[in-house]
Amino acid sequence: MTLPPGTRLGPYEILAPIEAGGMGSVYLGRDVRLMRDVAVKVLPLGMMQDERAVERFLREARAAAALSHPNIVGIHDVGEAVVSLSGPFGPRNVQIRYLVEEYVDGGSLRQVLKGNWRPDLVTIAGWGAGILRALVAAHEKGLVHRDLKPENVLVDAHRNVKIADFGLVRWIYPQTAAPSGRGDPKNGYETLTNTGFVVGTLGYMSPEQVKGETVDGRSDLFGFGILLFELVTGTSPFARSSTDAAFDAVLNHSPSPLTALVAGVPERLARVVSWCLQKEPGKRPESARVLLPHLETLQAELAGLARASSSGLPRLSAGPDGPRNVPPLFWLATAAAVLIAFGGGFAAGRTRPAPGPSAGSAAAWTALPLALSAPAAMEVALLPGGRRVLLGSGELVDAESTRLRRLALGGAVEGPVVGRSGSAVIGTTEAGIVEVPLPAGTPARTLAADGVEPALSPDESLLAFVRRDVPSSELWVARRDGSSPRRVARSESAYWAWPVFTADGASLLFYDVERTGSRAGAAVLFSVRLAEGTPLPFGPDVRLEPSGRPALLEDGTVLVRTFGLRDAILFEREGRGEAVALPFGAGLSLLVASPGGETIAARPEGGPLVLWRRSPGPT
Repeated sequence: MTLPPGTRLGPYEILAPIEAGGMGSVYLGRDVRLMRDVAVKVLPLGMMQDERAVERFLREARAAAALSHPNIVGIHDVGEAVVSLSGPFGPRNVQIRYLVEEYVDGGSLRQVLKGNWRPDLVTIAGWGAGILRALVAAHEKGLVHRDLKPENVLVDAHRNVKIADFGLVRWIYPQTAAPSGRGDPKNGYETLTNTGFVVGTLGYMSPEQVKGETVDGRSDLFGFGILLFELVTGTSPFARSSTDAAFDAVLNHSPSPLTALVAGVPERLARVVSWCLQKEPGKRPESARVLLPHLETLQAELAGLARASSSGLPRLSAGPDGPRNVPPLFWLATAAAVLIAFGGGFAAGRTRPAPGPSAGSAAAWTALPLALSAPAAMEVALLPGGRRVLLGSGELVDAESTRLRRLALGGAVEGPVVGRSGSAVIGTTEAGIVEVPLPAGTPARTLAADGVEPALSPDESLLAFVRRDVPSSELWVARRDGSSPRRVARSESAYWAWPVFTADGASLLFYDVERTGSRAGAAVLFSVRLAEGTPLPFGPDVRLEPSGRPALLEDGTVLVRTFGLRDAILFEREGRGEAVALPFGAGLSLLVASPGGETIAARPEGGPLVLWRRSPGPT
């Protein structure tokens, strides 16, 4: 059905068609009373007799009308009209339903992506922040869009973004502009998009949508990640030629980081996209409100760089083979500023070491086996320099002579850790987190009575630890003596374990352990900035062994063990790139680092404790 120009729908006159979609056709219209342009959406004629389609159409009107926000397309009116349409057997009268929206003169993000103009990074970050502000407003009213895609994000004449089309919204709270209708045992209303029914657009659905599961605001954040990815690269990460292939991509394919696809993309932006595109909702940001400050900070930092550069930030443009490239001269001119602006956002360190042997090659490491008969399950800590090993049983071992010396620790210590000064050992006992001076000649003192798994900052000024009250977990930081504790982050349902400070002391790395399902007991590495308190995935999505804290080398790279095989792998200091396998063998029951990261202690299952030192690179 196509409405010709001049058709009247109540007080609205149709001027021209704009676009057609699955939920209706959109026309440019004119409100003859207020003399303003409007967008008129008309439900397809073939769906007029479909009660569920009509109800969903009305739901869109109620949902959008419940929102008043500068980044959401406003709803003016909804109505019915009888129009005369020509057909093969002459004119006939047809009753239609229509929705009148704010007219946004500027097109959609899809038109931007298809056009010759390419937005720069400041614009992309600004659009992202605007979309998130709209989602905050919608989600806090209990509305989930469920169909975020370039067609549903409009750009006005001032290049501000506005989200349109809440026709596929899921109603979480029925009291918010709830549709009238039949009863439901849970909330008093029938859900038109029930669990088990796939709703969305191919290539833009979240994994839970593909599986027909219940969705919440985190599903929109998955769609938001796709939008950002497409704005930067020009393509959707899950675009495929068939439905089955697209569904498989959403469920099983993890796109490459933006930094590997497009030159000059800020690490912070790549991190945000990766965070949003996590397959499991629990691994994504908890809400749009939590994510918003990251985009606002990114926008401000990029705007500052643009002002500092005489040429401004370059626009992204499609390269001959598809990926977009940023002119290298700009980034050479502003490399120092970029490192300052983005290096601290998610980084574990700020400088890279001189090139040397590949970390995954045997030539990069030298080994010193220790002939110790300590139980395989016993935990150890390395003292500064890595030449002495502290056993959890309270014995100090000289690495070169394997001579044992018993210390007065007053019993076994779980998760022992020693600072760079080597002046004390901190660990967990029945009394909580305790500190014992080295050499242990004075009694232990309690630092945190209800904490576990302590860690020391590189300068030993801060103490980090975990507090768990199943099913919740909290990360805490206090002064070195346990005073002035403050909570850094909390999760109501996660199991967090083994925090460790990054090389710059500004962040914590820790394990998020899965409790249920086929991967129960495995963990994913996360990071959290002390100043921000927002956990973010760190490194490639590899299932890890969560027993014992991650090991950090002096250059900020991170050593962890894989779940199952328990072989050692290395993550780069910023979590970028692929995991690198290390030649320590499989079945490792232990992997710890010295305070300065000079030495690694590893123990293959059934084998002796081995000290590994990284070979120096060429000078």
